Amino acid sequence: MHRPYTCGPLSRFADIIIPLAVPGLFTYELPETIAALAKPGMRTVVPMGKGRTLYTGVIRRLHNEPPPGLVPRHAVELLDGEPVVTETQLVFWEAIAAHYMCTPGEVLVAALPGSLLLSSSTKVMAAAGPRPAWSGDTRKEMLLDALEARHELTLKEAGEVLGLKDPMRIVKRYLEEGVLTTAEEMGKGYKPRMDRYVALTAAFSTEEAMHALFDQLERAPKQLHLLMRYIELSRFFSDDPRPVRREQLLRSSDAVPADLKRLVDKGVFAVEERPAGDPPDQFGKPKHSTLSPAQAATLQQVRDGFDAKSTVLLQGVTASGKTELYMQLIEEAVERGEQVLYLLPEIALTTQIIGRLRARFGDRVAVSHSRLSQRERAELWMQMLREPDRRTVIVGARSEIFLPFTKLGLVVVDEEHAPS
Repeated sequence: MHRPYTCGPLSRFADIIIPLAVPGLFTYELPETIAALAKPGMRTVVPMGKGRTLYTGVIRRLHNEPPPGLVPRHAVELLDGEPVVTETQLVFWEAIAAHYMCTPGEVLVAALPGSLLLSSSTKVMAAAGPRPAWSGDTRKEMLLDALEARHELTLKEAGEVLGLKDPMRIVKRYLEEGVLTTAEEMGKGYKPRMDRYVALTAAFSTEEAMHALFDQLERAPKQLHLLMRYIELSRFFSDDPRPVRREQLLRSSDAVPADLKRLVDKGVFAVEERPAGDPPDQFGKPKHSTLSPAQAATLQQVRDGFDAKSTVLLQGVTASGKTELYMQLIEEAVERGEQVLYLLPEIALTTQIIGRLRARFGDRVAVSHSRLSQRERAELWMQMLREPDRRTVIVGARSEIFLPFTKLGLVVVDEEHAPS
């Protein structure tokens, strides 16, 4: 039976989104030290259920209205100095929950990177690789000692090791430092599929050096043939050079790996590994394509369409030049100081698009998808919050609509008709 609860003049309460599939928000009382700092969008540690299970929730609303007829439980602590979820995102989450008839907690779990949502049941492990040298941090060493003996610990067990009722803040810091990882992350065992690319080294990047190299390789016909095939495949002497995969070069030149290795040993080629779908950007910034009259007219129609509505449908057959129109629109948005979200149906199919975007916009481009580690996703999330002008062109699949955009000016939904 619940007894009536009265609040004092200094009491403050928070409606909090809990990362569980339960309806509605939950009201907690904030201790005075927390109440003075709390803001909507901050993460806070709260108890949930009959036991002492702790969860990371997100503050939605602050007020002085105690829940009628209930004794609210106390929030434990804040995990952030500033909000990690914007007001725009919170409103967006509410719209998604209403439209898809799901709970706020389910939207929270879908939106936030997993490493930002620790709970008592979260299991942590020592990060892969050799143990770091003595850091002077006794708590860190105690945790690493315990993990050497027991392999993994829940947050509750980590608190017992450290003698802390709530170890979330400490564990959060060690996760950010890369000393620990979550068991879920380690359990994925995901290693991205790697592509190997061949590129000429800087010493042979000019036509003069290339002709001198031809002379040197006259007595090594297999190596010379491999070099010639590279020039052909990479379009080296054109205004539109392309990256060349190692396997493609060997197959098309009927060469063996030893032939390529000899050229690498001579300093002619370098071989670089990159995750599949993430092409190297050693080729120079391409010149802007000149739009055809049809493209120029279509681009103006798109601009006129945006003056009338917020959404424009661009329909065209394959190879009709739609991507160049996207590039023009993206460039205009970037010049206005806006962010751009470029959505594709499948991130693994985006090698060419990512290469073109990075060649045009450089480090402003960030690629985000479900195969990134939770730590990488969290780093991008926080970077977008703290440095919104650093990564202004985000390429990704559907889940990237949840990222914390603060200046979103253009969304490109490529292949909009795709089933995904």
